[in-house]
Order: sequence, then structure tokens, then C-alpha cells
Amino acid sequence: MKSIAFLHYEGEPNSEIQKNEFLLFFAQKGITVHDVEVFSDEDLKKKLTAIISGVDMVYFSCDNPLIQHEKTINQIAAAFKKPVFSCAGSVVRRGGMLHIGADYRTVGRLTAVKAVQILNGAESLRTDVIENPYIIINLKSAEELGIAVPDAITSAADEVIS
Repeated sequence: MKSIAFLHYEGEPNSEIQKNEFLLFFAQKGITVHDVEVFSDEDLKKKLTAIISGVDMVYFSCDNPLIQHEKTINQIAAAFKKPVFSCAGSVVRRGGMLHIGADYRTVGRLTAVKAVQILNGAESLRTDVIENPYIIINLKSAEELGIAVPDAITSAADEVIS
């Protein structure tokens, strides 16, 4: 893998944080991250179609405004035989290939802990990293793309779509 298209909505703060983390991580691996910032469905179609043949995969950020375009993203990626990875499980359940992200029950528990800390007067809070991510693999999508998924990944997955 040499390049990734990182999709996110213009001005969405969560995806900006994700993008910056992606840029740092993949730069260390020698992988190019193409920033695809969109502001509408038409803009998304235009930008993704223009760049997709030059990337190895598409990453769909955890970006609430972008979620409304998951069908479009999955369709364009499938037409160009590119896998879609996302931290939004719904994207993978509807045609993307891999989700590694938060289990919303775990996020809810962490949120409750933070709320209690704030109510008890905490002046600063650290960001927690979820140690055991929730993994969804869509084997149907992988097969359509001609990608063999190692047994180690399928056995580690919390959800396998076939």
C-alpha cells in the first residue's frame, strides 16, 4: 500500500484530529495520505472520482456530516475496486471492508466516567484510548475486490459479514 484517500467533511473538528493523526502515522510508514475535504454530495463525487484511481484504499473518517454519503462513497470505491476502511461500523455493514473503532457501549461507559469526574470538580481530563477496538470485517466486499483476508483478522473480528 502506497497511498490512502482520507475523506472528511470541511470544517468538521473530529475529522481534522483524525486526519492529523493519519498524516503523522502514515508518514512514518512512507504512505501518502491524500486529504479529500468535501462540503456536499456533488463535491464528494467530483473529488473522490478524480483521485480514486491513484490511491490504494479509501478511509472514511468518523465524521457525522459525511455519514449521509456512505452509499455514494461505497459505490464509487466499488466501481474502482478500492477497499473502504472506516471507524464508522455502518459504512462496513453497507459495503465497506473494514472497521476498527470504538464499541459504542464502551464509549458510553467512558463518557459516564468523564461526566462523574467533571461533576466532582476535575480541572482537566485526559483523552482515553480504547484498548480493545471493535472490529468488523466485510468478507463479501473483500471477496468482490479480490482481497484474501487472513484468518487471524477474521478470528479477531467482533463481527464478520459474509
